[in-house]
Amino acid sequence: MKNLFLAGILVFSLSAAQAQTKSKSSKKKSESAYAKINADSQDRLNSLRTDALEADSMRILEDSLAAVVLDSTRTAWKMNKTNEIDSINQVNFTNLAQTREKQRNMERNWQIIYKSAKLNPANWQQVSYLNSDFENKVTATNQDEMLAAEAKSAKLEELKKERKTKLNNLVGKSATKRLDKEQKKFNEKNPGVFTETETLVEIQ
Repeated sequence: MKNLFLAGILVFSLSAAQAQTKSKSSKKKSESAYAKINADSQDRLNSLRTDALEADSMRILEDSLAAVVLDSTRTAWKMNKTNEIDSINQVNFTNLAQTREKQRNMERNWQIIYKSAKLNPANWQQVSYLNSDFENKVTATNQDEMLAAEAKSAKLEELKKERKTKLNNLVGKSATKRLDKEQKKFNEKNPGVFTETETLVEIQ
């Protein structure tokens, strides 16, 4: 009887040991499966994170490239615009310089005539203003497309008579005649100095 009891205890102990062994084995398998799942999840998470970082890097690179292209385009436009403005300014400056030089040359020519005609220097500025006003009116008349050829000729003759009257009142008839004579002499010695329009300045 005692032996039977001991045998039962032994069987129970073996069963318990086997159950514990199976439990430990099952627990290890569960822990291994969990670790594998956790590792797979971590790998997936790392892969997604890497993909997101690569996508962000590509987006940043594309944005940077777009910004560089935009900046280059803007810089090129500014340079072209600056060159265009510089070119226009250079043309305007050249035209203005030529116009002023022409005016200075014309003024010097008139001063030669004034001296030859023994005109009072005090009247030079007034006569120069009168000549300038006359030349502007002559130019405007020649450029008036509404006037026929005969009407232009009549208008120019009228302007010349008007100028002669003003000169007579300003410096006197004697000085006006001397101006007329000296300008004709100047034109003979310096052909081409006065243009076709400017030769109409002659007092007749």
